[in-house]
Amino acid sequence: MEKKGCLLSNPEIAALRKKYVTKKKADLLEQTIGDRRLPKHSTAFNFTGILAASLPIVLLTGIQFYREMEEHGYSFTDFYQSHFTSRTNHVDELPKMDILKELGAKVFPNGYSGGGVHRRTRLRLNEYEKMYDSKWPVVVTGVANHWRAMNWSGEFLNSYYGQEKVTVKRVRGKLKSAVGVIVTIEKFFKSRQSGVSPEKWAYVEDETFLYRNPELTLDFGDLVYTKNNLFRLFPEELQPWHAMLLWGTEFSRSSLHVDPYNWTALNFVLSGTKHWKLYPPGQDNYLYARSHKKSGFPLNVKSYHSPVDAYDPDYKHYPLFKHAAFLEIIQHAGEILIIPPGWYHQAYNVKETVAVSQQLMNENNHNIVFEEIFSSSYIMKASLPDDFDVKTPKEKVEALVEFVPETVREAGKKIKQDVLKRVERKL
Repeated sequence: MEKKGCLLSNPEIAALRKKYVTKKKADLLEQTIGDRRLPKHSTAFNFTGILAASLPIVLLTGIQFYREMEEHGYSFTDFYQSHFTSRTNHVDELPKMDILKELGAKVFPNGYSGGGVHRRTRLRLNEYEKMYDSKWPVVVTGVANHWRAMNWSGEFLNSYYGQEKVTVKRVRGKLKSAVGVIVTIEKFFKSRQSGVSPEKWAYVEDETFLYRNPELTLDFGDLVYTKNNLFRLFPEELQPWHAMLLWGTEFSRSSLHVDPYNWTALNFVLSGTKHWKLYPPGQDNYLYARSHKKSGFPLNVKSYHSPVDAYDPDYKHYPLFKHAAFLEIIQHAGEILIIPPGWYHQAYNVKETVAVSQQLMNENNHNIVFEEIFSSSYIMKASLPDDFDVKTPKEKVEALVEFVPETVREAGKKIKQDVLKRVERKL
């Protein structure tokens, strides 16, 4: 049976990518499928180890039980809050808490009591869809620990993919001075040895690496939250890049932004640690939010950014930013952070970190994604069938794809080809 993972798309798309698989990658793919590529840590069966691990498992199960009881309205507030590693910002706490409480009242049956970003172990799909999907950020644990991707590291990527080119953001000074360059993984790997600081760091943010190296997608297991990802119904030329490699040195960070298409974002930390700041919707004036008509994706939807660096804010130029309410969370290796549409977010790598992000369009957020697509003016809603709004999410995607002009399809192909050529060009 063919092995599938949460980062794999349909077989036709996988077939289109075969041209990128060299003999060395094919050998690695064969080893991966045959389970012969050894992880960094032995996975041999250890009966004694399993017995020794039983007590912590029981304790963790009890903790999870208490957390879930609190979420359903039972009075375990002190216990519940003492075990969460997330918190809210306490500067100008009252007006900020009002923003969070107003949103939380729409999300949680008993309102928002200051629990921050919830951390849930093996969160069931029905609970995710009911409590968090397109509503509130959540960290999921206990799902990815067995993935082979958990053995990824800088050494692994350099060993197997050292000559692959990636897009790197380099900073010398403030975040606003960032410049993008294309270098080999080997060069990026060696450059880390020259030292990093809060004013000198680098961050691989590459949307095509996994597209060009599809065998690596087999290192990810199945994920129930993405099983009905509607982006997979789009033709290849209209799909956004399926996943992004995020490999940053200590001190590196993203910009403060909302993702294109306003999709649901998933971030998998494979090694290292991230710190996140997440800003709920409705605060564009505090964030000095800006929209750009071109995102560089095939359907040319808008991109949304804030000029503020949340980890080094310039209050002189952006004084209202101090009034923005936010949540923060530490994300460790093996944890998955799911960010709903509309939430501005910024990630900071506490130490060197390897991660992968993915986008999700599903039943709960598909109308939000469609709004972004229609706003691009590439596809006019008036051109779609009259019964478009009453169709199922899957039927809506099929109808939209059917009415996409050929010129838009060709433009999508060209955008992807240009991006690949830019990354693959000689240095």
